[in-house]
Amino acid sequence: MMGINNMKLQEHIRRILREELINESHFLRRRVDLDKFKEMLPKGVPYIFYDTRGFDDFKYGLVMSTLSNYTFYKYNMELDQLPQEEVDHFIEFLVETFHDILKQYYDDTVEQKFGKQN
Repeated sequence: MMGINNMKLQEHIRRILREELINESHFLRRRVDLDKFKEMLPKGVPYIFYDTRGFDDFKYGLVMSTLSNYTFYKYNMELDQLPQEEVDHFIEFLVETFHDILKQYYDDTVEQKFGKQN
């Protein structure tokens, strides 16, 4: 019996958390751990590299993909459940914050795939 009540309580907490997340305007800034996000970035490099047309596409694609994975696995939420303006601003913030790392990932991948560029 206690297991059923515990499951109901967990589901209730999840529902409240989802409602809070959807209505909270600064969810991403408050809850995304930048160190963990940084650790996740390189995992998407090989997948994103081939779907982009240059560094600008790459950096936004990698950040968006990583953020989408982060919110899904950490909070069981899709980015489209959050206010679009907040998502856009946070992606800009992440691109600026990790610009040098993103550039290094891009340059390293170009070098691996096509040889050293001058």
